[in-house]
Amino acid sequence: MPIELNREKSKLLFFAHTFSTSFYFSILSFYLVSFAIIFGFVINQIFFSESIFQSAMEDSNERKIFDCSAFIALNPSEFSKIDPAYLEWFIGFSEGRRTVPRGNFGIVTSDFHQDPCSYCINQADLRVLKFIQKMLGFGKISSYKQKTRVSTGVEERIYGRFLVTNPQEVEKLIHLFNGNLHIKKCQKNFEYWVSTYNNL
Repeated sequence: MPIELNREKSKLLFFAHTFSTSFYFSILSFYLVSFAIIFGFVINQIFFSESIFQSAMEDSNERKIFDCSAFIALNPSEFSKIDPAYLEWFIGFSEGRRTVPRGNFGIVTSDFHQDPCSYCINQADLRVLKFIQKMLGFGKISSYKQKTRVSTGVEERIYGRFLVTNPQEVEKLIHLFNGNLHIKKCQKNFEYWVSTYNNL
């Protein structure tokens, strides 16, 4: 005997199946579209970054920001061993800190030190000064105490000082900094420093 089909139930089952299929299809479409957008964005960023990097490389090839050849030529056997990146860091470090008592580039005034033309860095971290001394192969390091204001009041701290006073060593620094400074104030102070050195 043939089975009678419940038409109302069949309609409900068909509707549920259709709804379920549409729902999953919508979710799948959403994920596919999202993936396509993200993938497109990533590819675009890769090519965009690559073009920027290439442009920067071409720009750096056209103009050298730092030229330490005059400094290296003074002692090729020793200075050529120094990684150029360290020299560039040292130049930038000197400009950033200004390494300057009384606001002059490396000029040490008579009330600060007896030498009329010296290069000086005052730094709390002695390891930085030792690194610079080792890299350059010259200069003296000393330490001193100084009272410093802190949140709890005033406390005495130990600071390090890297000092170059030997005229031959000062000349080496002049060759290193010459043409490699980018801050106008430092350039003017450097010109004054060189002028003072030339008048010794």
